[in-house]
Amino acid sequence: MLDGKQVRAARVFANWDAEELAARAGLHKESILNIERGLSVMRGDTEKKIVRAFGIVGIEFIENQGVRCKPNDVQIFKGAAQFDDFYDFIYDHLKHHGSEMCVSVTDERLLAKYRTDPDLHRRRMTELKAKKDISFRVIAAEGEFKSDYATYKRKPKNHSAAPTSFYAFGDCIALISFVGQDAPKVVLVQDAALASAYKESFEIAWVSAEKPPKPRGK
Repeated sequence: MLDGKQVRAARVFANWDAEELAARAGLHKESILNIERGLSVMRGDTEKKIVRAFGIVGIEFIENQGVRCKPNDVQIFKGAAQFDDFYDFIYDHLKHHGSEMCVSVTDERLLAKYRTDPDLHRRRMTELKAKKDISFRVIAAEGEFKSDYATYKRKPKNHSAAPTSFYAFGDCIALISFVGQDAPKVVLVQDAALASAYKESFEIAWVSAEKPPKPRGK
């Protein structure tokens, strides 16, 4: 169980004030300060939110009241619950660093299927789209091909592949499999060279991709 000293140490490590941590964790500033001062007991759901907020930026808590950067640049998210954590990472990364998002997916509906709150995701991405340094492009073989924030193209009709996807954004590449007991499984790698290679592959595919069908109801 975390204590207030660990939370404060992690906050200083991340160069956040209490208000920043509260905003990222979905808590009140006063709650954070009371925890750090030992004036209140941290409940399980509060601890989970704090751990998640720091985990998104690569900071983790270890034994003996320690705090450290995660030892490598690879994160793995398994199952529907952690799929939300993956999107929290995307949102946080784009919010603070900008970048274009390039998405290649077999069936875009699989992405929506595993999001706990699709409307929250849409609102977040639409808000980010309002920033000039953020844009979204999606290539899909199947899907609804409609969005408030993304530009679509369709993979050739003769395309066939396992239900997978990749996201390339900033210095990150995320590989997603929708097959298996742990589906969806995301392997997120922060490596500028790999991200660049996948973006180049995406650009080639974008040129040869087809104009998507009109969304239903249009």
